[in-house]
Amino acid sequence: MNQIVAPKFLKKGDTVGIFTPSSPAYISNPGLFENGIKNIEKMGLKVKCGSLTGNRSSEGYRSGDGQARAKEFMDLIIDKDVDALISTIGGYNSNSMIPYLDYEVIRMSRKIICGFSDVTSLHLAILKYSRLRTFYGPSVMCWFGDWPDGIAESSKWFLDATMLHTSGSRVIVPPQQWSN
Repeated sequence: MNQIVAPKFLKKGDTVGIFTPSSPAYISNPGLFENGIKNIEKMGLKVKCGSLTGNRSSEGYRSGDGQARAKEFMDLIIDKDVDALISTIGGYNSNSMIPYLDYEVIRMSRKIICGFSDVTSLHLAILKYSRLRTFYGPSVMCWFGDWPDGIAESSKWFLDATMLHTSGSRVIVPPQQWSN
């Protein structure tokens, strides 16, 4: 299992599962969360929220304990209707999910997993234990959620990386603006 596995590419009409591995920011800014969902749907994708995310679960600085957040993530991984996973936002403490993830199931799913900031610990654990390539990229609330239509460059680059550019290298240039 030394070879890095590429995730399956997305296509229009596929379903993105939304998971909240750390901060329940949908509590403090529900408008930004809903705008991010709307903008993902405008890209031709369907959205399905994980159990904690769908219930807008909150335990202060996190959406649930490490085991509950890992369960939300793994439920989306094994859901045959979900083709990719995108995090709500970054935050704190996603690393507490790591012991509860099933890395063989994650590898076999070959689903796109995208997020940034605190999600980095999940990217590294999944790469080490599953050997599945993941995407350090936009979250629901940052980039997709920016008013009114998300950050256009970020949405374009996400679609290019996950749907359009199926082989070879890509040129990456600094964006003209950043998510706040």
